[in-house]
Amino acid sequence: MATISKKGFLILNYIPIAAICSAVLTPALPNIKEFYQLSFGKLEWIVSIFLIGYMLGQVVFGAWANHINRVFALRAGLIVSLIGLVICYLSFIFPFFWMMLVGRFINALGAASGLVCAFILVNEELDPEESRIVFAYSPIAFSLGVTFAIFLGGVLSHWWGWEFTLFFLFLYSSVMLYLTKYVPDSFNKEDFLKEMEKQKDIKVSSENIVKLICFAIVVGATTCITYCYTTSAPIIARVHFSYNPSQYGIWNLINVFGVVLGGLTVTKAAQVIGGKKVILVSLVVLLVALTSFLLIAVTDKTAHIWFFFSSCIMYFATSWAFSVCTLFGSNAIANKALGSSLLSFINILCAVVGVIVLGYLSFDELIDFVIVCSIALLAGIFCFVWLRHKASFELPSIKKK
Repeated sequence: MATISKKGFLILNYIPIAAICSAVLTPALPNIKEFYQLSFGKLEWIVSIFLIGYMLGQVVFGAWANHINRVFALRAGLIVSLIGLVICYLSFIFPFFWMMLVGRFINALGAASGLVCAFILVNEELDPEESRIVFAYSPIAFSLGVTFAIFLGGVLSHWWGWEFTLFFLFLYSSVMLYLTKYVPDSFNKEDFLKEMEKQKDIKVSSENIVKLICFAIVVGATTCITYCYTTSAPIIARVHFSYNPSQYGIWNLINVFGVVLGGLTVTKAAQVIGGKKVILVSLVVLLVALTSFLLIAVTDKTAHIWFFFSSCIMYFATSWAFSVCTLFGSNAIANKALGSSLLSFINILCAVVGVIVLGYLSFDELIDFVIVCSIALLAGIFCFVWLRHKASFELPSIKKK
């Protein structure tokens, strides 16, 4: 049975850094709203500005990693991330909301180096078999990291204050910065430049680019839904369930079951029923989950068990769609570097747009969440319908046996 080596496990732990930095503050959003006296629209910018920095950081540190050194870029990014956290804490001492937004942007900009550098290192430092395993586990690493961060953020913000989530992030980022001394890096700039020259000769058809964009939009739809959830859920839990941040964090652990079940079953499901049907099933299950949220909104907004059961189903479905569409999307064109970069950019862009729109809707918090997620899901369904007739859904790593 294939396993992950120590260096593979270490690299895997750098993938969810930015996601953890984003999520750990979300249980405290109601507290932050009261602290800075914000409207819901302004409050959403705590998440939105982070996603914008996250998106730009992948471009900045991806380019840096390719021209200097992967581990050096990773270290530089983590240092930038720490500077952003210091600015965030200063916004607590001197309560200026604009300072918090600046700090969040810088924090995200630097933390993005974890994802982009880790993906490069997985491809370069691990053998093909182990790299496939690490990529298969990356959605689980993302989701478990976010779920744990929400739980811990809820406990810290409830018992000690939301500013203690910043202390945790500073300690966490400092430990990950120290561990970079053990991260392998065999990068050779001359070899890289030769490979780039070869990549220039690879022709990319417009149809394949459209396929890549469509797969990326499906991936982006799932990311948009999960980020809208992590943004809206703490507010919904406070307003409708009267939960404090700690209670919300504990109940949110239910989503671990959906994440783990999805991550452990997606490869087998793709082998048995095929990648196309896996995506179809995941989109249908997402539709069921959003319908369930809508029923809660129009019948009983205090149904907390029903709410978290629906979110567990939602996370299961997003895990399936994210994993399979990422695999197909990254292989849609021969130039893997271009494909991965474009897919990642569109993925985060979808989340940015979704969270910004969410902040400026003026209905009930749960209704707003359902509206934005439904639009994202419809975009994903539209792209999938087009892909059914245009794209190949057979890849060596997941094709039927």
